[in-house]
Amino acid sequence: MGRLEQLILRAKENDEKAMLEILEMFEPLIKKYHRLLNYEEDLKQEIIYKIIKLVKAEIVFEKLRSLNDYVLLKYIADSVYHRYIQLSKNKNFATNYECSEEIMLDIAGFQNINDDFMIIDLLKSLLTEKEFICLYYTVIQGYTSEETSKMLNITKQACNQTKLRAIGKIRKYYEGIEK
Repeated sequence: MGRLEQLILRAKENDEKAMLEILEMFEPLIKKYHRLLNYEEDLKQEIIYKIIKLVKAEIVFEKLRSLNDYVLLKYIADSVYHRYIQLSKNKNFATNYECSEEIMLDIAGFQNINDDFMIIDLLKSLLTEKEFICLYYTVIQGYTSEETSKMLNITKQACNQTKLRAIGKIRKYYEGIEK
């Protein structure tokens, strides 16, 4: 039985020292992803939480084909990497999706030209900001999904999915009114 395996077994039995040793063992990996996530403390805590969750609940020794420290290290490292990918996508969405002043002024101009503020307010109350902007540019302004996605720093597929989700929300709203 390897050292990591023993630490994991002890951590599963709520041994705090064993859990701290495991976290120390993965400290270089945590620091690496913390750096890649621009030193955001919340995201570092998410990575640490992922390791704790893996150790406490997700690692089931009976399901592993072979049991040695290398397999356990690789499993934890791969899981942390996949969590990093998820966090970086969410972080990129949060940072890249900040609307430029140009986009906001364009939408404000649309609101001033249009006399029917109720429709705009209804759309804004039904949709998220991202959904509203995707719908505005692709449906009202006539831009392609590719052009809109470049303006919002998202993929073309994400733009299409967002637009379809917005249309679905509007459809559900109007179906609810008709009944």
